[in-house]
Amino acid sequence: MPLTDPVLWERIHAMRLPKGPGGRSFAATLARREKITENTARLAVEEYRRFLYLTALGQGRTVPSEAVDLVWHQHLKQGAVYADALTRVIGRPIRHEPGRPKGHTADYQATRALYHAEFDMLPPVQFWPREDRLLDWMAILLVGSLLPFILGALAGDDASFAPVFRLLVICVALAFALPPILRLTGLRRDRPLRDRTRGDFAGGGDGSADCGGGSCGGD
Repeated sequence: MPLTDPVLWERIHAMRLPKGPGGRSFAATLARREKITENTARLAVEEYRRFLYLTALGQGRTVPSEAVDLVWHQHLKQGAVYADALTRVIGRPIRHEPGRPKGHTADYQATRALYHAEFDMLPPVQFWPREDRLLDWMAILLVGSLLPFILGALAGDDASFAPVFRLLVICVALAFALPPILRLTGLRRDRPLRDRTRGDFAGGGDGSADCGGGSCGGD
């Protein structure tokens, strides 16, 4: 990894996170709270550590994804323990800075770009969704442009089962186009932290945390 500060990363990576109720590990507590597997929780904790590293570099304002922000919130609940741990590791706690509900998308994109530069890999879409609104629009336009031609072909004289096929094509087209339509209209909101599904490879929305809820990190 072409890290700017490998010593800092090693300290953050080795930092012990507080246990939860009943002596459960930090990851196990997260898994229980979010109803995900412990493996997914451990991966999410790793992404949280990477976010702490990027923020500690002080190369601009960093914004976590909603998934990473959920892990951050669990750590923040420890209060003084959180502040003491980060002070020992990086010299200061990282502020959980409130902000406006909108206007932080550029900072989120910059954070993802910094992630790519530091760790020499794209942020995993399961925890750091891409900016995919353009892809959503492209999916809708593709279905809209192809559907008349498909239906027209199926309605021809040679299509003896045209009504059945038309219904099938419409159902497939709706199944393909409905998710992006719901995302664009705000009627669908995926859980930020969940076990991997096929949808994780496509993403959706901007994926950034809502600054209005107090989720953006100061430098």
